This record gives sequence, C-alpha cells and structure tokens, in this order.
Amino acid sequence: ILVIPDFSFETACPGTPVVFTDLSEIMPFATLSGWQWDFGDPASGAANTSTDQHPSHIYQTSGTYTVGLTVTEASGCQVSAVKNVIVPDVPVISFAPPAISCQQTALPFNASISADVISLQWDFGDPGSGAANTATDAATFHQYDIPGIYTVSLTATNVFGCTATYTDDVVVTANTLNGSITYQPPSPLCEGDNTILTAPAGGSAYQWSTGEQTAQITVAATGVYKVTMTGTNGCTYSPPPAPVDVFEQPNGIIMAVEYNEFGQPVAFFENSYSTCEGEDVHLIVQGSLNYSYQWSGGNGSGTGISFTLDRDNLLTPGDHHFTVTVTDNTTGCTGVEGPFTVTVHPKPEVEIASVPSGFLCENDPATLSVVNPGTGLAYIWNTGETGTSIEVVAGGVYFAQATNQFGCKSRSNEITLHNAPDIDIIPAGCYTRCNPDTLCLPDMSSVASFQWFLDGVPLPAPNGTQPEPVFDQSGGYHVILTDVYGCKSISDVLTLDLIPGFGDITGNVWFDVNHNGVIDGPDTLVSGIPIILNDGTGYADTVLSDLTGYIFSGVPANGYSVVLDTTGLPAGWSAYYTSTNVQLTGCDVEEHFDWLLTLCLPQTLSETHYACPGDGITYDGTFIPAGTTDTFAYTSADGCDSILIIAVEAFEVSAQQVELGACEGTTVSYEGTVLSVGDQQDFVFTDINGCDSVVQVSVVGWPVYAQPLELYACDGAPVFYNGQTFYAGDQQDFLFTSVNGCDSLIQLSVVGADPDSTAIDLEVCEGETIGYNGQQLAAGDSVVFSFTNQYGCDSVVMVSVAQYLPVSFDLSGEEVCWNATDGQIEVQNVSGGLPPWLVSLNGTDYQPALTFDNLASGSYTVYLLDANDCLYTQLVELPEIGPIEVQPTDTTMQCGDVLQLAPVVVSPLPVTWQWDDDGSTQPVLSVTAPGVYGFTASNDCESVSAAVTVRLEATATDRLIYMPNSFSPNGDAVNDCYHGFLAPDTAPDYFVLKIFDRWGDLVFETNDPDACWDGTFRGRQMQPAVFAYFMEMRMLNCDGNPVGVFKEGDIHLIR
Repeated sequence: ILVIPDFSFETACPGTPVVFTDLSEIMPFATLSGWQWDFGDPASGAANTSTDQHPSHIYQTSGTYTVGLTVTEASGCQVSAVKNVIVPDVPVISFAPPAISCQQTALPFNASISADVISLQWDFGDPGSGAANTATDAATFHQYDIPGIYTVSLTATNVFGCTATYTDDVVVTANTLNGSITYQPPSPLCEGDNTILTAPAGGSAYQWSTGEQTAQITVAATGVYKVTMTGTNGCTYSPPPAPVDVFEQPNGIIMAVEYNEFGQPVAFFENSYSTCEGEDVHLIVQGSLNYSYQWSGGNGSGTGISFTLDRDNLLTPGDHHFTVTVTDNTTGCTGVEGPFTVTVHPKPEVEIASVPSGFLCENDPATLSVVNPGTGLAYIWNTGETGTSIEVVAGGVYFAQATNQFGCKSRSNEITLHNAPDIDIIPAGCYTRCNPDTLCLPDMSSVASFQWFLDGVPLPAPNGTQPEPVFDQSGGYHVILTDVYGCKSISDVLTLDLIPGFGDITGNVWFDVNHNGVIDGPDTLVSGIPIILNDGTGYADTVLSDLTGYIFSGVPANGYSVVLDTTGLPAGWSAYYTSTNVQLTGCDVEEHFDWLLTLCLPQTLSETHYACPGDGITYDGTFIPAGTTDTFAYTSADGCDSILIIAVEAFEVSAQQVELGACEGTTVSYEGTVLSVGDQQDFVFTDINGCDSVVQVSVVGWPVYAQPLELYACDGAPVFYNGQTFYAGDQQDFLFTSVNGCDSLIQLSVVGADPDSTAIDLEVCEGETIGYNGQQLAAGDSVVFSFTNQYGCDSVVMVSVAQYLPVSFDLSGEEVCWNATDGQIEVQNVSGGLPPWLVSLNGTDYQPALTFDNLASGSYTVYLLDANDCLYTQLVELPEIGPIEVQPTDTTMQCGDVLQLAPVVVSPLPVTWQWDDDGSTQPVLSVTAPGVYGFTASNDCESVSAAVTVRLEATATDRLIYMPNSFSPNGDAVNDCYHGFLAPDTAPDYFVLKIFDRWGDLVFETNDPDACWDGTFRGRQMQPAVFAYFMEMRMLNCDGNPVGVFKEGDIHLIR
C-alpha cells in the first residue's frame, strides 16, 4: 500500500465554510497526483465536489454529512476514506413587539430563544440613544424619545458558536402625556394643613407612590410623592416627583413668673397660676427666637404681658383664661398655646376698732378687736398675737392681718396708741450723791409738764415742776411726765443718799533759788514748813510740808483760809505770800496751792497816800500833812529790816468846766438849775476823795452847721443825693435837723471824676497761661481790662504777658532687654531758663542729678523744672530688645515617616539651640517616632524653653464609611437595599447599624457591614418616609490604637 488516505475538518455552523485538510500518508517513494472530494451535500450542486488538496465547503443547513476523499497515486492507484461531518443547529430566536409602544416610555422586549443560546445582542435601531441602543439581557427595556418605525434585531449565539439574527419593526407612537404634579395650596405646608396633589391631565389610570389610584390625592405629611399615569392609548408617564415639606407647628410654653424686689425671677408656673387680689401677675411665653406672639383678649403682642398696680390693670377676682397665637416668622405657620388659667382669689375684708375709742395714750389699757370677723379667716396682729382681739398698753401703731383659705392677706386700718413721754430717760435706782445734787436731763420738748415727788409727796413749784430740779434731801424721787396730748408717764423711783461734800487741800512749798519771784525749774521743794488751815469757825489744822508736798485730807466742803506760818521759817527766810482762801465744793474734790519762800534781803519801800489840800493823813500814829513825806523803820515778821517812806500828796481840787449846748432860744437844766444860752454858773460838789470839786457850767448855743459835702461824678454820669439827681458842676444847699435838734446846713457840690489808667507786665512759662481777672492770658497777649474805680468811673488796666526764656535739653538712652531693669536716661546739654534745674520721671519727685538709673525699657517722659517754676517735658524711648518668640508648631506623621522638626524662633539677637532629646545644638532635629520634643533657645537676654508635639495623623473617620441619605426599594435592582459603603482596606472589628422610624421604633439592626435593609419591617413594606439611622464601628489604627466612627442622620425611603 503506497497511500493511506485521511483528512481532518473544523466544525462550522451553517452558512460558514468548513475547512478540510488532507492528512493522507504515502510511502517515501510515492507521489500523489490527485484528490477527489465528495462533501455529501448534493443540494449544493457543483460545489458538492472539489479536487483541491485542502478544500472548504459551506453547508447551508445543519445535519450529518458523509464526506469522502479519494486520492490517486502517481502510478494510478486510488484509495478512499469516508468521515461524517456534523453541522450544528443555529439558535432558534424570536421576539414579539411590545404591546405598548409609546415614546418616552420604557418598552419591554423579551427574547424567545432555544436552550442552547449562551449570549444575546439587541439592537434597537435607535442609535440616537447612544449606549442604550444595545442590550444583552433576554428581558430588557428601551425608551424611544421620538415616534417612528424602528427595526429591532436580536442576535443570539449558541453553545456551538452559531449565531442567528431575528429582526422586526417596532412602531413607536407619540406619547401625549406630559406635565407636572400640581399643588393646592403649594408646599411647604404648616403642620395640620394639607395640600391636594393633582396629576397632569390626559391620563386614564393613575398609580401614586402612596398606593392611591385617583387623579388627585390629599397629603399632609412630609415626603416625596410620585405618580405613574397611563393614557387611553396605553402610554405611561411619570412626571417629576412632587416633594412636600410640612413645617412643624410652632409652639411655646406659657408660664407665670414671680419676681423679687430686685426684678429677678424667682419662680415659674406652668399650665395654671393662682394668686391673690391686688397682686401683680406676669405672664411670659417661651419659644424660638424667630417666633412672634399675639396674646388673647386684646392684651397685645410680645413675649410677655403684665397686670400690675403701676399699669392700673390688676386682674379682678375670678378665673382668667389666656391663649397665645404663636407665629413662626420664617415659615409663617401659626399655633395656639393655652389656655393658661390665672385664678385671682379675693382678699378678705378686715376692720378693727378699740375700746375705749377715740384718742388713746400709752399706759392706758385698750382692747383692739376685729369688727365682724369672717368665717374661716385667720387673724394675726402686728404684735405677733393671733385671734380676733388683743389687749394693748404700749404705745405704737396696731393693725391686724386677715388670711383666707387661699392664703390671701388683707391688712386692717391702723389704730394708734400715742406714746407717752419716754420715761426711760428718767434715771432710777439707788445712788449716793453729793448734797445738793442737780438732775440733768436731755431735751424733752414734747413734755408739757413735770411733777416731781419726794417719798410720794409732790415737791412744790418751781423746783418740783421744772425738768432739772435740785435735790437737797435724801429719799425716793419720781416724776409724772405729761406730753402735749395729755399722755402721762410715771417714772420708777430714784433713791438718793445725799452726803456732805468733802475733799483734799494740797500743795508744795518751794524755795526761790533764782530769786525771780516765780516758781520755775531751778526752784526746790522745802520740808518742815508749818501750814495752817482755818475755816473761820474754830476749825483748824496744821501740817508740815515735806519733799512730796503737804495735804489736808478729807476736809469737809467749806470755805477755808490757808496760812503759811512764818514763825516756822528759818532765820533770814521770808514768804512771797503768807495766806490764801480756798473753797471746797463737792465730793472728793481737790484744791491745790503752792507757796514760794526766799532769803530775807533788806529793802526800802515807799508808799504814796493822798489827802485833800490843807489836810493830811495819820500813819502808824504820825500825822503827815498833804504835800510832805515821813520815814518809818520796821522789822518784818521774818526778822528782815525794812524802811518805809510814806509820801502824802494833795488831791487835785477839780475845777471842771462843763459846756452845755442848746439851740438858740431854748434852755437846759443842770443839777436842777435852768440855764439859758450864754449863762455861766459854778457848782461845788464833794468828790470821791471827800474834797471840794468846782464845776463851771456854761451854756453855748449850738451852731447851725454849714458842712460842705463833695461828691464825685463820672463824665456824663449822674450822682444821687437826698433823692435828687446831680451832675458834675452842680451845687445845692440842704437844710436838715441835726442830732441836737438844731438846724444843719449841707452845702453840696458835685465834682467831675477822671478815669484811671494802669499798666501791668506779667511773665509766663512757655506754653502756659496766667489768670488775670478770670481770663487766661498767654505769652504775647496784651489785653485791656476796664474796671470801676472808687468814684464809680472807668479804670483801665493794660496787661502785657511776656514769656520766660525757655529751656532746651537733650536726652540719651540705651536699648534694654525686655526682662531687665538696667536702663539709663541721661539729661544732657541743658541751656536756657533760670538754673538750678530739677528733673523727674513722674512729675512729682524731682532731683538735681541729671541721670536716671535702673530703668526698664519703654517710653518715658522727662520733666525738667527751672527756678522760674517753668516745666518742660520731653519723651525718650529706651528701645526694648524684644523677647524670643518661639513658634513650636505641632505636627503629625504617618507610620514610617521621618520628620525634620524646625521650630520657628524669632530673636533680635543671635540664638543658640539645645534639644532635650539628644543634646543637639542644631536648629533642626530629625525624628522617626511621635512624642514631645523639648528644646531651649537662648540669647544674651534670656532662655526660652518649648516643645514640639508630634502625633500620628488622625484617621479621617468621615471617609471610612459613606452612609447614603436615601434609597428606593422598588425592585429595579438599583439602590434597592440600604447599607453603608466602606472605604477600601477598611476592616472594622466592631460594627452596628440601627434604623428607627419617626416614632423612635427600631425597624432594622445589623452587626454586618455588608448587610442591608430592604425597606421592610416585620415582613411589611414601609411607606415612603424619613427614617433615622445610627451607625457605630471601630477598627485598629496602624499604631495599634482603636479608631471609632459614629454617624447618625436621616434616610429618605422613596418608592
């Protein structure tokens, strides 16, 4: 056998070439010369055979075909091979055009396919729809926006890779349904209101998201409302959803408020309030800031109303009901709060009367009673007593307060017991006093009369009826005081034990060391000198002085003569005075008298005596005529020699002349003698010395005075005299009666007075003013002042003001560290003004030194004062070397980072660094771990420490999970289930999601972040509404620390 025929083929679908490959094997020395193929497809005609070595054939239908190959060897030998070729079936597909084919409507397309189909491809013949023109699902939708005829093709591929295409025309009709849902009234609504939602016109059937199937629905809740409407041609249309917002009804809380006396609220009452008649009532309403309020009953608007005595609108007894219309000024929604009931309880009526009635005095008992007491009323008096009556005797004002069952109080009329005189002013008790004793009392002007009693017996007037009597007997005293109203007070008994007065008479005996006749510093005390006390009635006592003085102790009150016994003096000693009178008055009193002694020095004394002319005196038995002298020698009681020269001079015999005056034609009387003008007569009298005295009386006539009177008048101005007007140059005589009763002539002349003119030069310091006549004048001013002189005429003063030579000076100062006080200011180059100069930094404490030390940085005012008292100021700045400013900005890092810490340090001076971590002195520090890195920056003024805090970057928790705010569980496989979306690589180790309805009921809970809520609760689909979610999860950060995430919000369930 030279040839073994064989071939292979690739299976192909109907209509596509099946490629045949000759695989015949031949001997190495053989050669094939021909091939004859029979494809077993006689229906293909001439194409059923082929002489190609590797032919192809197209089978138009599926089935099993017997293919034969005959090969011819060059020797003419032929051999054949036969194989069956299976051509698989093509997919069986079709689709029915949509029953409803409206434009702008999602038309359903459902493919009818054989079981071997593994893929589909739709072509809706609508390239204008873009990617939506194709689909691969067996059941799909397509919306045609434009009416017309569209060729739709469906191509299917089966498991054999064979494809089939089915086409059909779809007629898309125009959808005349359109428009939007309308509102009546429009959204938003106020709580309690509703709106009618109306679908667009043209529909024949409706399906609302609420489940209702009418053209209109009435809604009153917040939500998004949808409707799908169907036309008579079967077209559907879903207008844009209609959102409805319902604003909550505004509300508030009505409260009654009670305030204290400072206007501060102390109590609040809700729902209702009870009070008493006559009490203030304050009502307020509390709500949002953007609310306004209108009170019922025409009580106005605002957050509060008041019914007070000041407003004259107190509430009457009874129940008062108040409501408030609350308006949300943002939404316009209103709500009515209340009613709030205020109950005003009536006050009880109370009146009191007294027995006896009329004018009542203290100490006279009286009964005060409530007139016609009310049932169920409690009475309390201002004395603290309770009941319907009380007994009173004390002065004061009395009233009762009645309280009813509501706690309301009323105060009665007042009844006054007029106070009797204040008897407490009168002393009482037992006292020991000196006799006599005067009782002194304060002013008691309200007391009309006093009556004092001794041992119960009235003391007679006037001593017994005066406010301050004198008591001279021991016993018990009391007084009855009667005031201007007749009210009386009786004092307690004042028991007096009156004892005789006594005291001490003390003194010292001094020696006059310096012989100046007075007791002074050099003088010394003398002891052993007898002092005699005598009361003139026989009582006598004698004591000797010592170096502590002398004393007569316990001497009865009386008048005494105290005598220094000169017989007890040493030889040659004498006393300047030898006796004195002392009066002891009162009890335990002391009188003090000092004596002064001296050595006996011979002395000559002279005395002058007087006698009438021709007479004389008798002295020590010797007659000495007037006009002569005589000498007497004596030895004094202390043994001192003394010469006394007595001179007797004659009294002058008075020859007095008395001139009497009388008006012409009248007389005067002198010592009973009538004298006329011009008479002269001598009268002899005995004068006070017993000598004759001659008075020569002459009567002269009083003259008629002709006194000139000169007045001054300013130029053109009048003067006035005796009720008349005169001008300069006028003269006139006036006749008056003088003080003697005689005529007196005044010769008036009016002289013209000239104005004055004065110049005054003043000086002031630079920039200052000086006051003159109430006006402030500055340097360079010249002002003329007009005054009135002593004649009432103009007086001109010209005031000129010059300036003192000003002072100039310089100041120097160095910069100072902000935290130091070693600065210095030096005042330099002072010139001008009047030295010496003083300087100060506060304008108070001045110094001559021109340097100020130990100063902090800052601005200073230097005050310089010269001898003219002129003050000059100048500002100087000690520049501050500012503090080191450190800005250690904290930063964050991620795990594995290497950070370069370079804090910003601002310093006016060079800075050195020191890091706490490793002692580095560089301004930059490399760190690889979080922590607190301290450092110190220093310059010549200070060292400042700070730190940079490096923290791990906080995880952006809001990005770890996204929680949607709506979902639509309508079965369209789009957003049908609510869940959160975790960020990549987020793996929480704890998770909880809870969903609540608007009433707070839990409708869903899971701990699986991949689980979701399908919008049902207890197997029932929830209606569109707003739900609240609560999500919490926890995960570990890269540093091993936990990171928590919490979110909450609203979910809109939309269907």
